[in-house]
Amino acid sequence: MPAARGLAAAAGTPRRNKRDIKIRILPRADEPGRNIAARHVFAPRGATGPPRTGDLCPLHRPCRPSHHGPPHHHRCPRSHQILKFEISNFKSKIVNLNSRIPSPLPAPICTIPPSRYDEYMANLDRISAALSLDGLGDDARAAFDLAMDAGYAAVALPTNHPQLRPQDLGPSARRHLRRVLESKHLSATSLRVAGPRGGLADPAAVAATIDNAQRAIALAFDLGVTTLAVNAGTFEPGGQNSDIYAAARHIVEEADNAGIQIAFGAATSAALADLLAQVNYDRARGQMETSRAIAAGEDPAAIIHQLHGRLAQVTLADAIRAGSQVRTVELGQGQLALPDLLAALRDHEFTGPLVVDVRDLPDGPRGAQHAADVLRQAARL
Repeated sequence: MPAARGLAAAAGTPRRNKRDIKIRILPRADEPGRNIAARHVFAPRGATGPPRTGDLCPLHRPCRPSHHGPPHHHRCPRSHQILKFEISNFKSKIVNLNSRIPSPLPAPICTIPPSRYDEYMANLDRISAALSLDGLGDDARAAFDLAMDAGYAAVALPTNHPQLRPQDLGPSARRHLRRVLESKHLSATSLRVAGPRGGLADPAAVAATIDNAQRAIALAFDLGVTTLAVNAGTFEPGGQNSDIYAAARHIVEEADNAGIQIAFGAATSAALADLLAQVNYDRARGQMETSRAIAAGEDPAAIIHQLHGRLAQVTLADAIRAGSQVRTVELGQGQLALPDLLAALRDHEFTGPLVVDVRDLPDGPRGAQHAADVLRQAARL
């Protein structure tokens, strides 16, 4: 990624001003003529003293300085230059604080044209998670706006959304959907195959689930989505589950032809591990749903360690379990140990979609915004 774009994202202002932004690109002190790396260390707002080593501020988690607040300080870990970003009159200026850099500075100017301003602004305060449209109402465009404004990098689409049903989207509508997402700087990273709650474990729901999955595979292919989430339902591992395994294999075979992986969800980690072992396809992976794990009395972080390498998606939803009663709450307010979960994902270099699910909350939009704030704060710890 060009250094100018990285610096623009780090030093930009969240207000959308149509003036050009002029960015000074400083050469590294140890390698004249090369630009500073776009990866910097983040110092929290209001912090005093030198920046803390190890707090990364890349494009997927840049800081958002205030127009009127104190400037942020960054340290480039490669060249150990300290930079100070100042916001003045909606223009970004980089002031050199390292005496090792020669003065006057060889500082070429990179001008961002107004036509690409929104593209740079979209990188501000972005979190690497997807927001599921479940629970956000019937207006897909309003849900996309919410995801963009809250800082999500992507969305997860349910196939039963009234405006996004695969059977209702022709080729032109699918191209239009991609353009809408691109205009809002969002990507679609996952599709949830809707169906009866029993999933593949319910004999009466198997045919409908397979039919929905086949339609979702075609839609995912057209949208460039590589992960489909399928509910396998509730079943005991090692039992009479041959029909479940056969239905799962059928779905995976269809998805494999399109280059799409299936993330199966199950009520317990034991059932999920059993299903993956029986299906035994490279594109048959697991989906770890944190609220389901809490309801089953399991530790989501332990499931990550147990099934690492076989998980394609992690779906975040917090809950409180008291006896046989389970109540869904906003992220960070329940029994989900989010720092431990994120640490487990980092330890195993998880690269699949991290999806925020707010469908069981009384106020989905509020829960989505709250979850974004919680994830953003957790990423900075």
